[in-house]
Amino acid sequence: QSEYVRNILDPGNFIRFNDGIIQTCLLRASKSEELDYSLSDDASLQMKSILGDMIIHINDDHAEALNEFFYAIAIRKLKFIPFVIEDCISLLEEQTDYNKKDSILKGLVEYIKENILEKENSQDKFKNLPKPTILNE
Repeated sequence: QSEYVRNILDPGNFIRFNDGIIQTCLLRASKSEELDYSLSDDASLQMKSILGDMIIHINDDHAEALNEFFYAIAIRKLKFIPFVIEDCISLLEEQTDYNKKDSILKGLVEYIKENILEKENSQDKFKNLPKPTILNE
């Protein structure tokens, strides 16, 4: 990594190596800079697709590493463009199997909601916008 060159782990690695243990190893061995998908809209949306597929198959072996992905989000190691995390959490909360029981994943999601997601009300979003200028004719 340098000021002018950013390298991120290709999201395709999480498809190619779809075993939960290997995905966990990739997440744990990577540096936070290598998992900063907020640098690329395309890569962030690819990761959203991968996580979405895991969430939909929450009871399958396909979702073995789901806790690790949310743990990486919770410790701010795995980053996305805005609203990817919110969308993944919304999809997760729609899953009946997720809602049936208490789990580590629920604790991670609650932590992410309280500590990671930005809590900004609508008025605050408009305060920092630049003021329009009127051009003289």
